[in-house]
Amino acid sequence: MKTNKKEEIDQFPFQNVQVDYKKSKEDVWAEMEAKLNDLEGEKLPQEGRGRVISLSFIKYAAAIFLFLVGIFSFMKLYTVNEYLVAGLTKEIVLPDGSIVTLNGNSSLAYAPYWWKFDRKLEFEGEAFFSVKKGKRFKVVSESGSTQVLGTSFNIFATNSNYNVYCKTGKVKVENIHQDAQIITPGQAVFINSKGEMKTDSKINETECLAWMSHKFIFNTTPLVKVIADISRQYNVKIDISNRILKDKDFTGVLDRKNSLDEVLKTICFSFDLKFKKNNINHYQLTEK
Repeated sequence: MKTNKKEEIDQFPFQNVQVDYKKSKEDVWAEMEAKLNDLEGEKLPQEGRGRVISLSFIKYAAAIFLFLVGIFSFMKLYTVNEYLVAGLTKEIVLPDGSIVTLNGNSSLAYAPYWWKFDRKLEFEGEAFFSVKKGKRFKVVSESGSTQVLGTSFNIFATNSNYNVYCKTGKVKVENIHQDAQIITPGQAVFINSKGEMKTDSKINETECLAWMSHKFIFNTTPLVKVIADISRQYNVKIDISNRILKDKDFTGVLDRKNSLDEVLKTICFSFDLKFKKNNINHYQLTEK
């Protein structure tokens, strides 16, 4: 059957479309992979920017971390040091309102900016502590340490002795061997140079705290201790013979505000002794 040209066009609308069937299946897949690679290549700059942003953030975070470490190190390591010369007393108010009355020839050190986190101070000499309630309060010396929460107590700390008297509250005292003893009001702990601890409940508070009233109060006190206390108060060396020291005790009240010569005259009068001033820092007691 014959058809006209118009009918042929209507029946076969795609007959003039040229389709390229020359490419193999492998060529088509290769072309598709190439296009995919091109698309991934276009994303690389964006990923590169992401890496740059990540490195910047790390550097920024590291800088903040080092800054904070510096601040905390300063807070923890910066200390206030107090030293008082012989013959004086001084009242020191700590950051939490606790009060330390420092005796002459004594020293303490504490970190004021770290105080809120750790109430701890280093101390040598003699002082009376009136502690505000709060976190643990610790006093560290070469011969021992004292811990409290809120109380008042007196510490006398030297290289050879560590004595603590509890006025109020409860006090925990440790020696260099970390042996501990808890004392209550009216009790005292004595630690010798070997770290041996002894507790005493028969303490004369007036005598123990006499230094706060600028007094020496001795009650049948061995003369060797009397001389040691006076030497420390006036920051001098006082020599006496062992024969004079033997079995000698002293009872009396001495005014710390008096001169050393006046104090020695009182002691010498009690024992029929005399003193000689070798130089400004050296005295010697002898028999008349």
